[in-house]
Amino acid sequence: MALLRQAATEARALYPELVRPNASPPTNTPTPDRGVYLVAFVDGAGVACGALRPIDGEIAEVRRMFVLRDSRRRGLARAILGALEEHARSFGFSRLRLETGNRQAATIVLYESCGFERIAPFGEHAIDPTSVCFEKRLDAPSPRPILTDYDASYLEPLVRLWREAFEFGVGITDPHPLSEQRDYFVAKVLPGHRVTLALLSGRLAGFVAASAESVAQLHVQVGLHRRGIGSALLALAKERSSGSLWLYTFARNARACRFYEKHGFVVVGRGFEPDWQLEDVKYLWSAESGGA
Repeated sequence: MALLRQAATEARALYPELVRPNASPPTNTPTPDRGVYLVAFVDGAGVACGALRPIDGEIAEVRRMFVLRDSRRRGLARAILGALEEHARSFGFSRLRLETGNRQAATIVLYESCGFERIAPFGEHAIDPTSVCFEKRLDAPSPRPILTDYDASYLEPLVRLWREAFEFGVGITDPHPLSEQRDYFVAKVLPGHRVTLALLSGRLAGFVAASAESVAQLHVQVGLHRRGIGSALLALAKERSSGSLWLYTFARNARACRFYEKHGFVVVGRGFEPDWQLEDVKYLWSAESGGA
């Protein structure tokens, strides 16, 4: 309920003309059949939420999307939206709808980048002049990523994607300025690695930086996992390799560990990364071993 109260406070500040002076505090109604309510926790505290409720047998609505201000720009909203989409598919819905306000530009950009298209206001939102509504078809085949060599015009979105994916996967906040990460990429990653971008409808969805011997970085946009993007990038790195690849990831990034093991990498060492003070894992893949 604390998340919902904070969301209501922000909404009142953004749209004071729509709030009744005697408005009741927000409540959570019981989760309906084919519905779900998700909460993201960081260090045991709820910091983000989202819900799914059916409109009819074919359409579900995403509601209650909110991330605490101090936890934003860490990929939590994308992650929750992606999880809600997976639930909607498992429940058999063919379309998702959602609504936001016309003064929430960052939220609108997020929804459009996740494949939602604008539609006319629906249901209770039809009488709200501030409403911006979206829909996404779930029965349409997912587009295949286009893999292309690095283009400097994608530098800024690449660094933001890298930061967001790292914080989401490892579960920590990177205190370094983005400019420092950008300079590191240009000075240290680009010179010794071939960088390949994965694009979906012209938008950056992931990237890999690899040499013939190793993978330095492989990241997928939060919210776009399980769509074959990382697999396509890794397959390309294997194809260009000398027959084997090694890489490091953090032990606490369970998603990454499962991903690499699924694709034929085996653990060959464990250590401790001094800068982040975290346990890391060294993986090795060899074509001779028959790894996928």
